[in-house]
Amino acid sequence: MLEINNKSEKNIICGILYRHPNSNIDATLDYIFQSIDKASLENKICILMGDFNINLLNFDSHANTELFVNTMGSYNFYPQILKPTRITEHSATLIDNIFFNSLEYHTISGNLVTDIFDHMPNFFIIKFSVTSEKVKMLKRDYKKLNEELFIKRS
Repeated sequence: MLEINNKSEKNIICGILYRHPNSNIDATLDYIFQSIDKASLENKICILMGDFNINLLNFDSHANTELFVNTMGSYNFYPQILKPTRITEHSATLIDNIFFNSLEYHTISGNLVTDIFDHMPNFFIIKFSVTSEKVKMLKRDYKKLNEELFIKRS
């Protein structure tokens, strides 16, 4: 992990991970979840990238992939790469990714198409605002919800 000091915005933590395809996926997931839990408690902007060797295209048919995607999402870490990153004559997998945990910034991401490597290189660009003006995020506040009144009106 590396923390980048960004004087005009919040600091950014960058992590790079490689999981060998034959390594223990449970141990890797435990390590990732502990790391993002710590970053979340510190309210840090984070980018986690690498060759996870977890095919996100199998999230609906592979239990550990589903756990990975759902847990990352519960910490507001969303995948920035949505198309396959390793394509062969017989398969297409999404095993390389970049996860980002902020919706405040405009981002651009994708794959670079090349036949030089067996994995497509990924890119991720964050557009920081030039002004100090922040985007106002709206969300529902259920703290003052009167459940009885809500049910009565339904």
